[in-house]
Amino acid sequence: CPNAAGAPPAAKKQKQAGGGAPAPAGAPGKEGEEALRNLRSLHRLLGDLEQEMKVFQNVSLPIGDAAQELAHGMARAQSADPFPAYVESKKRTNLAIASEYDKLKLELDKSYTQQIQISEGDLYTLQRSLFNVVHYHARYVAFICALLAKKPAWVSENKYSMVYDFVESDYPFSNDKVDALVNASGLLSIIQDDKVADQFHFDERQKGVFNKCYGMLTRFEDMLICIVNLGMTIDDSIATLLKTYLKPAMESPGGAEAEVVQDIQKMMNEISQIEESLLEGLPVSETATKGETLGILVFKAVCQAIIWFQVEFYCNSFVLSEYGPKSPPILNPLQSAACCLHISNTIRKTLFQDLLYKTTSIVQEGEQRDKENPTPVKHSS
Repeated sequence: CPNAAGAPPAAKKQKQAGGGAPAPAGAPGKEGEEALRNLRSLHRLLGDLEQEMKVFQNVSLPIGDAAQELAHGMARAQSADPFPAYVESKKRTNLAIASEYDKLKLELDKSYTQQIQISEGDLYTLQRSLFNVVHYHARYVAFICALLAKKPAWVSENKYSMVYDFVESDYPFSNDKVDALVNASGLLSIIQDDKVADQFHFDERQKGVFNKCYGMLTRFEDMLICIVNLGMTIDDSIATLLKTYLKPAMESPGGAEAEVVQDIQKMMNEISQIEESLLEGLPVSETATKGETLGILVFKAVCQAIIWFQVEFYCNSFVLSEYGPKSPPILNPLQSAACCLHISNTIRKTLFQDLLYKTTSIVQEGEQRDKENPTPVKHSS
């Protein structure tokens, strides 16, 4: 994948311009050849992604429930816009998450501040709250996926910047449409921050798991970036393939490019099948382009990795534990609760800083307008 890992987002998003002498009549030309290469690269990457997603197969987002709840909210409001229904669903989910956070804080306060020996009953309460937190987080990200599936233009807005930011988010970033987001490797970086990591008392075994997990997640995210890079131009590539290969084949069946045409059709069919499989019933708007559908697919894959991370670390380990599937989580309940609350506080700070920045910008813009257009002073007669 060109410009895959390590390059800044701007470099990743650059399109390469074609050039050179025109191709002979009847030949696909450089544009056709490049479009075919892009399709083959996308086909290969989606096949790799399908295999990679098997790592996260023990986790499934409640996509169907989220889409149905948005549809019911739109019906109640008699509105074709899913955003108000999304906001209502998000509020209810946030309240549920906040309630569980309060329980986590209470148990941590007993253990650390009041120095009370934590009982088995308290540990059970803590573990149950952690399961609930993960459950509600899965609902939360499923609502975002369902919203974007109905508003695919948001995905491609500003050259797919929301998707790029999400896949590459080593630290929470704020977004006007979906609040603050951070990917799974970013969550791992937050809890390993030198300023706070000592408070969590991670042992050497856990630190070894962190390194293994971080390597897995960053390779996965690099693959997703490659898919977004191709998704940005795949609609142009498909249009070029239609013009240079498929349309001539329909006009003159059995031509010199017949085998290539069959290959293109086969890849297109398999790409659609993989998309359908990985979207897991997410109802994507008919207005979505192929690139936007890929953007939604990538966004959902990142969300699934986030919930997988939380399950592995807070609930039950299926992949990372050395003791086999459905082992105890990587962190103990007290560590899980402390990490969970630290991540929440970090995201909340990001939202607050973003709000402060926007408020300051509005005030400064207002002051600048007042300077440029001073209000005339009225003199009393």
